[in-house]
Parts: sequence; structure tokens; C-alpha cells
Amino acid sequence: MPAPALVDVRFLQSLEDTVMLDDREQAIRERAYAIWEQQGCPEGLSIDHWLRAEEEITTDEALGIRHEGKLEPALPNGPQDLEC
Repeated sequence: MPAPALVDVRFLQSLEDTVMLDDREQAIRERAYAIWEQQGCPEGLSIDHWLRAEEEITTDEALGIRHEGKLEPALPNGPQDLEC
């Protein structure tokens, strides 16, 4: 039976870091979209929404707020059914 292949620990850490960044970016994207919806779907404010979402996610990370293994910022007014 052949010996198991050795895996470079640096490669695994790099892969883990990439996955974490992808998860974080997705959490920011989802939060920015929720902010956009809450504000009535205005045009031209995507950077503002992204920066606000990024700040909220960063705060959640610092406080250790997680739900079902992923960041899930609370919506202040609960879910809303907006038609944009």
C-alpha cells in the first residue's frame, strides 16, 4: 500500500483563509442587499450599503455573533417584504 501523500500545511492554511474570505464577502453582500431593500431600493448608494454592511459584519465578528455557523446580522425591523 502506498504511503499517504504529505500535504503542505501552508497550502491548507491558504485554502482555509480563502474560504473564510469568501464566506465573509458573501455575508457582506447579503447584508448590503438587505440594507438596500430596507432603504427602499435606492439607486446610486451601493458603495454606502457595502461599507455599512462591512462595518456591521466586522462588529459582529468582533462580538462573536454567529448563527448556524455563518454570520447573520440581525435586521432591526425584522424581515420585510419589499417589492423593488
